Amino acid sequence: MPAEQFGAWSLVPPLLAIVLAIVTRKAVLSLFLGVWSGGVLFSYGDTVAWLEGIVGVELVAMVLGVFVSGVYGFVITFDWIVEAVADDFHVMILVFTLLLGSAVAFMWNLGGAYAVRDWAIERIRTQRGAGMAAFVLGLVMFFDD
Repeated sequence: MPAEQFGAWSLVPPLLAIVLAIVTRKAVLSLFLGVWSGGVLFSYGDTVAWLEGIVGVELVAMVLGVFVSGVYGFVITFDWIVEAVADDFHVMILVFTLLLGSAVAFMWNLGGAYAVRDWAIERIRTQRGAGMAAFVLGLVMFFDD
């Protein structure tokens, strides 16, 4: 099925991922289900056409197509994930993110956040000083964006 035929249905996977992430507070599962729903939508048209050729009845093919597309959607989803992870640039981003996360965990466990808090309590006296400190610390600490 060509991508132009999806129309408003193309909004379902990202909206599903966002709503599930908010409701369940499980980001990885929500993102996976969003990608899976995209795989189901992507494979549905071809699956129905294939089943209609086998069964011969359009309504039965449409109903069976939902279930077959659900299973085939998993296959497509894992293909997309493997393709994304196999790309060198994506691997570099994943490694950078993991290293950055481990550095943040190190600083947190070693008391880095408390040290910044103690430094701020000792030196910042005004609202303007607090704003400037937040600005400078934002530039220094959030370098990855």
